[in-house]
Amino acid sequence: MLLSVGGVLVLVVILVALDPQVRESASRMAISGQTPPEVSSVYHRGRELVWFLGGVVREQTSEHWTLMVFLVAGGGLTMFMLRT
Repeated sequence: MLLSVGGVLVLVVILVALDPQVRESASRMAISGQTPPEVSSVYHRGRELVWFLGGVVREQTSEHWTLMVFLVAGGGLTMFMLRT
């Protein structure tokens, strides 16, 4: 658990260090002590992103079904090899 939290913290620090927009938002949150409205709607945006990605996956699967068969078979074989 602690390793996962540390990994997320490292990613956030890298984002703050590299992206000026993220840095500005983080500094506003640190100074004001309040979360901006963008952060409060994370659940809604996350749900929209999952629906969007699901639609893209369905579309790509219907167009490239042979590739998906190989992908699923390769994933199954990989999991079997890692298990044994």
